[in-house]
Amino acid sequence: METQAPPINEIVGLLGKFAPRKLTALRLGYPELGPLLQEGVIAGEPGPLTLSLARACVDSLGTASLLCDKGLDGAKKRLTSARTLRFIAGAASALGSGSVLGSIKSGPVGATVAGGVVALVGSIATLGIEFYEKIYSSNKANLLQIYSDLVDCRSDVAESKAEIEAMIANAKDSDAKKLDAAIRSANQTCRKIRSLCSAVGVTAI
Repeated sequence: METQAPPINEIVGLLGKFAPRKLTALRLGYPELGPLLQEGVIAGEPGPLTLSLARACVDSLGTASLLCDKGLDGAKKRLTSARTLRFIAGAASALGSGSVLGSIKSGPVGATVAGGVVALVGSIATLGIEFYEKIYSSNKANLLQIYSDLVDCRSDVAESKAEIEAMIANAKDSDAKKLDAAIRSANQTCRKIRSLCSAVGVTAI
């Protein structure tokens, strides 16, 4: 009885967005997979589960792992920017506080204006913090959550890659259903990676 090939559409979509050259190489290396390596195709025509599909998945997961690293770097940079802005906002807020401005107002008009500018800088910096710390992704996750999710995804990718590689090495003894499940799991992980990397501004590798 023929089985439906497991979907790898999210894997293909991930490569299509961030590593198009890798996707092209995959198509050239696995021409027998045909429609499965076209963007937007959820599953191929009914047919036996092939080792080619599993190998293509493993090849793609190497790139997915690199994307996780790239996403983590992006999240770190944005967190650093947010911390810098928080420091500026805190300093500006302190300088523009009532006690400080009260002493300044007794001085020249220029000093009063300067105090107002400092307070304005504090307000602008605060807005900057909100921009960097709360990236509006589909699930409204903040930077720390995105970072944590990318760490989990990188771990999941490594686990899936090792699992599928082991099944390929022992193809005769491997359970087709387990291999199918492993590929489906890797496919869903790549969906998460695509969303998370987009949220932190990754464009390509």
